[in-house]
Amino acid sequence: MKIIVIGAGRIGRGFIAQLFHPISNEIVFAEKNIELVEKLNQEESYTVHVMGAEEKSSRVKNFRGVNLEDPQSFAKEWCDSPLLFTSVGGKNLQEIGKFLAQSFEWLIIEKQLLPAYNLITCENWKKPGEELKENIIKNLSRENEEIFKEKVGVTEAVILRTAVNPPKGIDPYTLDVWVQNFWDLPIDRTRFLGEVPKVEHVKFIDHFGKFLDQKIYTNNTSNATIAYLGHMKGYTYTADAARDPEIEEVLDNVYKEVNEMLVKELEVDKKLQEDFAVKAKMKYSDPILVDPLTRHAADPLRKLGPNDRLIAPARLCIKHGIKPVAITKAIAAAIYFSEQSDNYAIELQEMRKEKGVPYILQNVCCLSVDEPLYKMVIETIKDLKKEGWIPNEQ
Repeated sequence: MKIIVIGAGRIGRGFIAQLFHPISNEIVFAEKNIELVEKLNQEESYTVHVMGAEEKSSRVKNFRGVNLEDPQSFAKEWCDSPLLFTSVGGKNLQEIGKFLAQSFEWLIIEKQLLPAYNLITCENWKKPGEELKENIIKNLSRENEEIFKEKVGVTEAVILRTAVNPPKGIDPYTLDVWVQNFWDLPIDRTRFLGEVPKVEHVKFIDHFGKFLDQKIYTNNTSNATIAYLGHMKGYTYTADAARDPEIEEVLDNVYKEVNEMLVKELEVDKKLQEDFAVKAKMKYSDPILVDPLTRHAADPLRKLGPNDRLIAPARLCIKHGIKPVAITKAIAAAIYFSEQSDNYAIELQEMRKEKGVPYILQNVCCLSVDEPLYKMVIETIKDLKKEGWIPNEQ
């Protein structure tokens, strides 16, 4: 089976390709970065290093790179590949959807359709499968839209593994990838067309439900808590911040708030959700994982949005009578994220200094001044200043 992975970054190479390599005779990485495409075509193999369990590391072979530029050329790759993954970052799904629609039109013109194709999104994003499908369909003609719906399944996977930068002293442009010892890849079975491939660690789940929301509100909310509070206290790496006693106390309370909210909102099993949270904490606290905080805190304007990992779960907590005290601390810390290498953080700080926190709450977080959460954030910022987390001059 020929497999296509759109996006040859660390998750594309270090998770998707590693898992599906045993059942593929060829992996094609479709990538916009020309230098990365050239390197993929120069190297015969690369290693996925499993940190703390090097015996589980493996070599990936039989791959090549193609430039993600011409829809017609991509259609020639796609025509004989029934399984396509996206690993491009959620905010790129609109662009990828348009590109895939153009490519699908060429597939139809050339009349080289297989019985069924499946697209699997591997994005840390809310409803990525729906967004990708919507952006493909709106760029198709009515006739080709019907063919697409008949021939192509668009489904979602939940990414639980973290991949990090190469260790110091290693060529930063190496194809090798260093990953955490997490293996399971859950995929929504209900939106997959045809027989599912049998791949170790890949779980096609019939009752996928709101598993992606569960992951975002457990992993991403806690991850943001560690990142923003950790940066505020001067930490560089995720695991160091997660094990700071003050941050750990807030983190544990975030999990309690999120767990209670998800049990009520999604009706997930309480014990399973608590176990899910324990695994999340273990993941971010793992000292083997040398992972910069700035990577997880990046783009605070998006992460402070009304439907993202901080505001959305806090609002859901309030909806169910839960006071999101710990999540609110993470929101306050995010508002004061001042990383000078992050253009979005710079924009956020300029906004805060020129227009004030209330402006951010109303225009970035989309909170009403009458909402309990709005008032909680204002009070929490005052408390963090008293406690010395935020300098008073800020």
